Amino acid sequence: MLCGCDARHYGWLRTLGATHEVVAMVTEAPWQHATRVEGVLLYYPSEVFSLCRRFEVDYLVYATPAERDAIERVAPAAHVWQAHWCHGIEGLTAR
Repeated sequence: MLCGCDARHYGWLRTLGATHEVVAMVTEAPWQHATRVEGVLLYYPSEVFSLCRRFEVDYLVYATPAERDAIERVAPAAHVWQAHWCHGIEGLTAR
């Protein structure tokens, strides 16, 4: 899951598409919510925790600490992430 929806995330989506399944992207912009980018649906940060469980997400990929903070701020109290946080895609493309 990509934790943002700007040009950098779009580039990551294109790069990862050959080797990974990107199941969702995250946006705080209400005008982007529930739209699709290259077939991938955009969700609010408040939906990420349940999406991780539903899609069995392995990685939450973010570009800036603010993106991660936006998601962690709205996560349920005492949450346990099954997905791993990944700052950038460099470690993922080697798979």
